Amino acid sequence: MNVANEENLIIDVDYTYDTNNFFDTQEKKDVFEETINEIAARLGDDLASIDPSNLSVNTWDMVFTHPGTGNRATLTDQIIEANTLRIFVGGAPLGGTTLGRGGSGSYSVSGFSDFLDSVTTDINLSSTSIDENVPTNSTVGTFSTTDSTGETFTYTLSKYLCT
Repeated sequence: MNVANEENLIIDVDYTYDTNNFFDTQEKKDVFEETINEIAARLGDDLASIDPSNLSVNTWDMVFTHPGTGNRATLTDQIIEANTLRIFVGGAPLGGTTLGRGGSGSYSVSGFSDFLDSVTTDINLSSTSIDENVPTNSTVGTFSTTDSTGETFTYTLSKYLCT
């Protein structure tokens, strides 16, 4: 699923790792995608494409938490189109009072400097879990982005969006 905002930023939602079938109905996907639309509508960025296939010396690994297992997942030399953010989504039983949890991500890269510059990250989420006992409309985290000029934009996530 791709969601584009007015600035042509595309959020590529990847359900490949939804191994527990959390998003097993279109209704669940629609609710999630509506939330992503709200976020995408507020983001503005100009992201270079990531394409290691241009030269054999360029390589990179995308590392993230598998949303279905919680284990580390690594994808090598993925091609990401310009102005695209890829989000891997899924669900797994968490137990206790934890309502939701976001996974971490990182990358490693090697190659020529112009390729190194194309593989960057400038999006951060302050909290990776949400407790079910937090009152509705309480802040559960902040989502921040930094544009190419260094200006930071911060968005507040509330429990209302997550229930």
